[in-house]
Amino acid sequence: MGHVTEFLNGVLRILSEEMGFAACAIAVPDSRRRGSCGRGICISHHGACAPDDGGLDQQVIKTGKATLVPAIPVRGVVGRCRVASYSGAYVPLAMDGHGTGVLSAHRAGAPACSTRDLRVLTLVARYLSVAVALAYAHAVLRESAATDHLTGLANRRALHDALKREVARGIRYGQPVSVVLVEVDNFKRINDGHGHLRGDAVLRCVGRLLRGICREMDFAARFGGDEFVLMLPNTPKSGALRVLERLRRRAPEMGRRFGVPLTTSAGIATLPQDGLTADALIEAADQAMYRAKRLGGNRVESA
Repeated sequence: MGHVTEFLNGVLRILSEEMGFAACAIAVPDSRRRGSCGRGICISHHGACAPDDGGLDQQVIKTGKATLVPAIPVRGVVGRCRVASYSGAYVPLAMDGHGTGVLSAHRAGAPACSTRDLRVLTLVARYLSVAVALAYAHAVLRESAATDHLTGLANRRALHDALKREVARGIRYGQPVSVVLVEVDNFKRINDGHGHLRGDAVLRCVGRLLRGICREMDFAARFGGDEFVLMLPNTPKSGALRVLERLRRRAPEMGRRFGVPLTTSAGIATLPQDGLTADALIEAADQAMYRAKRLGGNRVESA
């Protein structure tokens, strides 16, 4: 939801500059939301300019009523000046049709926040609620278009875009990028013997396994059918082999939960020695993976 956060920060910047506020903030009570942000003050409460317990935010959310407060004790810094109190104006904000946030603005010293400030914020919040709902919907659609709906991993299109960017970065900075193609061994036999619903469950499990062995910087995607791809930035073949060894150890244990033999075959290709483009690396990893399958499966081969 990075685009949503950028949009919200842009609104706060304009509001702060045009109205001369010392600080503005949008706060959401659920910390899992990524729309919370603030401008002009350092406060730990999910980006909100409020006391540590968030009492004013919670009051506005609970009552749904705009609130003008002449003095708010805070611990914060504006520029290089440490301040002990603010006046503030708080208005409720419907974030995306499923919850309410708070749009607030603050002034340090005189003049204090006024009823005029409250009216301006109320008007901004009215339009901002609609704009935020559209921004969230757009972000959800973007994420959905890049996601494989069975496994929750990235899809082939998202993989190719991410891999092109990472290859360009690897070439620029002289860093290795390993691409791993993984295929479930004897998947057709699982489907034929246990049914397609069981087969889908196995694919979802493989997706969870891949997420579990990935670092934050890695990228896992479903390539199609029972094929998956891992992109491992700044990782030589030796590092990719260690990652795949964890997968090879964990897959049979996961398969036993479903009553199926679950092993994988994998092929590794690494920038720059095995290719200098995304397509070349995928092709090299694919050939190495099929060599692993021809050699009996449940193994890893390198390009």
